[in-house]
Order: sequence, then structure tokens, then C-alpha cells
Amino acid sequence: MTQIGDLLSGLRSQFPDSLISGQGWERLIDQVGEIPFDEKLTCGFEMPLGDPDPVSDFSIVVAPGPTAQFFIHLGEQDEASSTETWLSRHLVERTGSDDWIDWILLAYDIIDTLPSERTVPAVHLNPGPSQRPEQSKSTLAILENSLSRIAGRSDDNFECQALSIAYAALPVAAAVVFVGVTSRYTTPSVRLVIAGIPMPSLKAYLECLNWMGSTEFLVEFLSSMKDVSDRYLLSIDLTDSGALPRLGLEMYPADLPRVDHRYLLTAWLNTTRGDWNRFVNHTVGLGLCLPAKGTGILSWPRSNKIFTNNRVYRLYMGINHVKFVVSGESIHAKAYAGLNFAPIEPY
Repeated sequence: MTQIGDLLSGLRSQFPDSLISGQGWERLIDQVGEIPFDEKLTCGFEMPLGDPDPVSDFSIVVAPGPTAQFFIHLGEQDEASSTETWLSRHLVERTGSDDWIDWILLAYDIIDTLPSERTVPAVHLNPGPSQRPEQSKSTLAILENSLSRIAGRSDDNFECQALSIAYAALPVAAAVVFVGVTSRYTTPSVRLVIAGIPMPSLKAYLECLNWMGSTEFLVEFLSSMKDVSDRYLLSIDLTDSGALPRLGLEMYPADLPRVDHRYLLTAWLNTTRGDWNRFVNHTVGLGLCLPAKGTGILSWPRSNKIFTNNRVYRLYMGINHVKFVVSGESIHAKAYAGLNFAPIEPY
């Protein structure tokens, strides 16, 4: 068993200094360094591209074994949040109304957490069969009930109001690929990440959600990216009265294989530095990515052998997507990148 902090410290030279270093590195290790794993680790990093500070948020999939045991123990402590208590109980029981949940991503918002505070992760789920509204109302109700329990609410009225319109208004080709509980924000909300919304349908969909931003501004920005990116996922936070003003456009390089949205969720395993070169340089040209950060993110992808005393490991790092966060008529960019560390099995 190894702790994340020990592994990342041993791999320190693999991380571009322009992306994560100094106090940003120290805060990352301080917040998530104690999480253990067995022999294989898959995790993610969320790094702002327009901010000169080399800082990062962090995400990890809850894997069986030491990682799950860590979160079980954490949720049993007196200072545990309602979300951590739910996670602990779910990992122990794995039965009942939430037994459909078989994949959990924990997202640590380290950058916006004060150094003296502990980061409580947000929970993100694959919605499973609740991707499309034509699947039964009972299926959507199961999702709503689960989200309310994760958030620590006594009923699911909030989730019902937040999700009912969002699902009912989905364009024909669209599907919800992630749902998340973002109760760590000042305004509690449910996050949806949606694939397959055609650009001509975007304005009408956001109007159904009572989004108060400028759809013309969004369409203009998407048009400015058309030469380097031809697909996006919409990330939007919903309350019981509609969408919050800030939303995200998760974008990918043009010319990726034309398969379904599941490919985009693991793009970091399949894209190369060459795939991202024009995209990143274009983002730098728009003033949304600092040149040093652009150089750093393009140097992120790698596949190296790491030799230890008794094993050989493969370190694989890749870029999954760049999210453009829109608030009013301002935009800032964040790169989402993955890391996989696993033993190479002998023949």
C-alpha cells in the first residue's frame, strides 16, 4: 500500500513547474497526500491556464481496497461532512436504494479552499440508465433520491425541481454523461455534464433552464473555436429555480474519432501532444492561456517506465479536455489532465 503523497513526490520531476509547483504543489500534497492506493493509481488534475499561479485541483476514482477503506474510515469521524458520511455508508453496504452506483469520482476543489481548511470533495457519478428522459420516470426518481442522500437532504424536492426541466428539455441527440453534487458551493446545486447538444439547440435549451447569461456570447465563442474544436460537453449547475450564471464548455481537439461521447470521457488515454498542439496554441492566441502554461500543458503527455527496487511501472499522462468557464462575458480556461501509474506485468 502506498500513499498518493509519497508517489507524487517521487514523480515530482514529471510535472511541469509552470502547471504545479511551489505552494500549489505543497497544498495539493497536504490535501490529498494521505489517500492510499494499492498498486495502481488513476487520478486527475484541473489546472487554470490563464492564471500564472502553478496550482491545481485534484480528482480520484474510488477504487476497491485501501482507497475505499480510507473513505470508509473518514466518513465515520465526527468531523465528516454529510457527503463523506454517505460515501462511507455506501462503500460498506453497497445495497439498498443506491446500489446502482458503481462508479464514483471525487473532485477536490483545492485552489478555492483556504490553506487552513480541509477540502471536502464533490461527488460525481455516471448516471447510468438516467441519461435520457425517455427512460422511465422511476429511473430518474432513483437518481434524484440518491443525489439528495449524497447532499445530506431529508427529501429530494430540490433535486426533482432541479432535474425535471433539464431532462425534459434535452434535445433528441443529447445525453447526460455526468451528474454531481456541488454542495460545497455557497449555493447548493446539482451539476450536469451533457453531451450532444447541437449548437442551434443550445440557446433554446439554456432558456428552458432559466440561464441568465448571453447565449449569443456563447455561440460567438464556440464559433471562434471551430477551426480547432468541433465538439463540446456542456457543464451546468442547477438549483431548484434554474441554472446558475456560470457554466462550462468542455472542449476537445478537432479530428478525434467520430464515436459516441464515451470516447471523450477517456480522451486523455487516446490523444497525443500532436492532437492538442493547434488547440492549445489557438487558446494562447485568444489570450485565454498564458504561453508558459501552454508550453507546460503540451509537455504533459508522456508514457515512461519507472523502475523501483522490485517492480517496473508504467507512468502514463495525458490531456483529456480544456474547460472554458463562462461567467457573464468573461471566460477563463482550465486544462483537465489524467495520470495512470500501474505495474507492468512480466510476460
